[in-house]
Amino acid sequence: MQDTTRGRIHGGFTLVEFLVTISVLGLLLSLALPSFAQMLANWQRDRATKALTTHLRLSRTLAIKSTRHVVLCNSIDGDQCSLSDDMEWKSGWIVFQDLNQNNQRDTTETIVASAPSLQGILSLSSNIKAKRFVFKPSGIMASGMSTLRVVPRTGQTQKITLSRIGRVRLSMEKDS
Repeated sequence: MQDTTRGRIHGGFTLVEFLVTISVLGLLLSLALPSFAQMLANWQRDRATKALTTHLRLSRTLAIKSTRHVVLCNSIDGDQCSLSDDMEWKSGWIVFQDLNQNNQRDTTETIVASAPSLQGILSLSSNIKAKRFVFKPSGIMASGMSTLRVVPRTGQTQKITLSRIGRVRLSMEKDS
């Protein structure tokens, strides 16, 4: 824009225009952030659910294919199954072929897959307090049916139901 009285060109914003723009931006962000936080929580829950179901299916398939016992157990360090009193799965897990069928990973048993600690998950545990799932060479689980609950920090809980024959079914827990 040209000022004809002095012959100068003026550009930019005034302080008032800048403050109004910042205020509108702040208002829009305050409206968008709660929905973004919910979207992030849902994404973290879905990511954890997908990782666990993928490894459950992998364990069953590997047991059938290799005709050996395969164990999926919770693990803090990604190398050994967690201690007997740790029932929480959010810290991660490992999948390995259990050659001697002792339900523990020995140095001669190779880790087939692993998952690290899950971010944004409040709890991931089994209704039967399972620390491991053992798949027999037939694909059937050594334990009975189990339901795992993936509880995000905010939002709805996802349920993973694992049948005795190793089938995985997903559902959302109803709000109470």
